[in-house]
Amino acid sequence: MDLLDAVLVNNPELDESIETYLEKFGAYDEPYIFCVKCIDKCAEKSNETQQRVIELLKSHYDIEDHDLFCLDNERLFFLLELKRTDSNVFSKKFMQQTSQSKIAVTMSVFHHNPLGSIWETIDSGLELLAQAEQESVDVLFNDFYDKN
Repeated sequence: MDLLDAVLVNNPELDESIETYLEKFGAYDEPYIFCVKCIDKCAEKSNETQQRVIELLKSHYDIEDHDLFCLDNERLFFLLELKRTDSNVFSKKFMQQTSQSKIAVTMSVFHHNPLGSIWETIDSGLELLAQAEQESVDVLFNDFYDKN
């Protein structure tokens, strides 16, 4: 079972909400999927930490509630249609702001290839997030563009 499926199997409302949201993306759209894990050593405060991240995203980046999907008390994701360089700038700025706000996060950035399923891309982003956490890396990127 995929990471995303494991969350959605017990949460049909979230599944429907994500499905409705994803309908706005066409066959040629290439959004970046940003997966964020909010880290708090005190498990009871992980939801508070996540709320601080959400407020930061809403206030500094004009990301709306309907664009954010909380998978649990620690993990959330959102999609942004950005140019490649803008995704790097966004990631660096976001990580700097969370650090300045004393919020510990791990993030993955996965560029959706329109040849595949966006659901698979979200799941791949969550797998990359788990890898970042396992490797103790703040941010991991996966971009399908050829480097040449």
